[in-house]
Order: sequence, then C-alpha cells, then structure tokens
Amino acid sequence: MASSLKILETIQVGKETVKGTGVAATRRVIGDGRYQRIQDVYEFLDQNSGVFARVPRQGVVTRHASQIEVRGPLDFQQILLPLLSGMKGGVTGTGAGADKLWTFDPSTATPPALDAYTVEYTERSPNDNAEMEFTYGITEELEITSSTDAMSEMRFRMFGRASADSTMTAALTVPTLELAAPVRWGCFVDATFAGIGVTQILAQVYGFRWTYKNAVHPGFYLDNRTTLDFGTEEYGRPECELELDVVHDPATAALVQTQEAFKTAQTLQFIEMRLTGAVLGSTFYLVKLQGAYYHMADSMQERGNDRDGNQTVRMHFGSAYDSVSASHVKAIITNNLATFP
Repeated sequence: MASSLKILETIQVGKETVKGTGVAATRRVIGDGRYQRIQDVYEFLDQNSGVFARVPRQGVVTRHASQIEVRGPLDFQQILLPLLSGMKGGVTGTGAGADKLWTFDPSTATPPALDAYTVEYTERSPNDNAEMEFTYGITEELEITSSTDAMSEMRFRMFGRASADSTMTAALTVPTLELAAPVRWGCFVDATFAGIGVTQILAQVYGFRWTYKNAVHPGFYLDNRTTLDFGTEEYGRPECELELDVVHDPATAALVQTQEAFKTAQTLQFIEMRLTGAVLGSTFYLVKLQGAYYHMADSMQERGNDRDGNQTVRMHFGSAYDSVSASHVKAIITNNLATFP
C-alpha cells in the first residue's frame, strides 16, 4: 500500500464546447488545490421515532455540486483561466509577434459570456491514482495579492456540477510558466479611464490585494435533473475591490493627503496595478489590473500602524461604473500564448 502524496496532486482542465458537456483535459494547472465533493443531505434530525437515537433512518441526498480552489505564485499564463471563466469568455491573444495581448473588458450592459471548463483532480500515489472531475467549471472569485517580501500570489475558486469518478487524461506536459519579482509591480492613479496607467505612485505603496467576485453563481431549479446539480449559471453584481498598503508621506501632494480629500468628496479614482516581466517580442510580459473606484467607508480609517517605524495606512477601494468609458474594471495580459488552454 502507498498513500496518495500531496506532491503528486494533479489538476487539469479542458475547455468545453457546450457548457456542462465534459471534454478531455488539454492543460495542467500548477498550484496548490483544495477540492470539494459537495453533497447536501437531509438527515431527519427533527423526526421523532420513540427511541433514544440520533435519527431513525438514512438521510436523503438533496443536492450535488463541486468546488476547487487553487492558489500559487502569480504567473503570466495561468491567470487566463480564472479571467476567461470568471470575467469574460471568448477572448484570444492578438498580435503578429511573440507578444500576445489579452484584453478582458467585461460589458456593463450585458452579462458575461464566460468559458466553462471540465476540471480533473487526481489524488496519486507512486503506484495508483484516483481521479474525480466536474463539468461546467466557472470561476466565482479571483484574488491577487503582493508585497515586497514574498512572491505575488493568485487564488481562484471555481464551482461546477456533480463530481464523478473517472480517468485522468494522460500525457499532458507540465507547462512552462513565466513569473516576475513582486517589486516589479507599479501603482498608477489617474483622473480618467482613458488616461489610466500614466501617473505612477513612487516610494509609498508596498502591498496590495485585488479581488474580483460575485459576477456569477450556480443556478439550482426544479428541473428534474437526475444528477441533482445546477442547470445553468446566473449573473450577479460583479465586485472588484482593491486594498493598498501605503507608507504615509504627510506632504500635501503625497498619496494619503490627496486621497483623503477624494474620499470625502467621493471622487472617482482610476487605478492600475501593473506587473512587468521579462522582454517579450516588442514589449514585456505584463499584467494590468485596471479599475474605476470609490473609497469605501473603512478606507484610511485606522491610523497608527507602522512598517519598520514608518507610519502606514490601508486604502480600500470598491469598483464603480464610469459613465464616460461605460466600464468599471479591466484586466489586460501580455504573454506568449495565442490561445488557452
């Protein structure tokens, strides 16, 4: 007997042509996975049977679902998976050179047409493997964090239909991923979406957390599904939040002092977090997280914390509709891929 080993855990995905119709995996996903085989069970705890026992009968399974959360260092390729399945589907890399541009600009007028994936998760020992998988995999939350003292991290959570035991798609290679040091992030704050990414904030921002969530969720209905899972995805209110950890420069023109006035006036801010990687074709590997934001109630509220003796402040922004650009949030990726997966 040989137990399954965490180091041999294998996550693979394949893009579905028809949502919910399973396909063979075409790409490995590198990261630390947490998989959930979800079964809701009605257990008859309120049914009295005249005996001192927890329940008088077996339970009834009422609903099936699946979920996987993957986290690991942020790279310029795998970020496409949660963006295609959680922000905007149908996007491909453009450009004739080695550098391919991926632009995720979700419409504020229509629901997102997201790509769905078959997700394979395999628990393996040196001798055996047990694979489970789900279809209709869509991302409900994406989070990117970074600071000056650790690699940037990406975490995303996908939901899907009922899990099924199956056979792992064989012979998929481990992908080559491109990463960049966290100090290659830059923060830009500007007055319009058209002018975003121009004014860089220097020597003040030392960490951030960016999240995109709630754009989609599973829709369960009385559809007589024998698999007891959801029939379709439903759309919600997409939310993007940005937290900036900032050293407080008390100069009048510095970031905290200017943003205090913008918070009071509730002035829309246009912020880009940009990660620059190695040279690629005519440009660089890039991740650009752009958004129109208002300060939230707790932004810059707590004072007195410090970092190596320097006083710090946390800014907290929530995304908002910009009527000029008719947009609210964008993600722009430059990498070496023309398609994914």
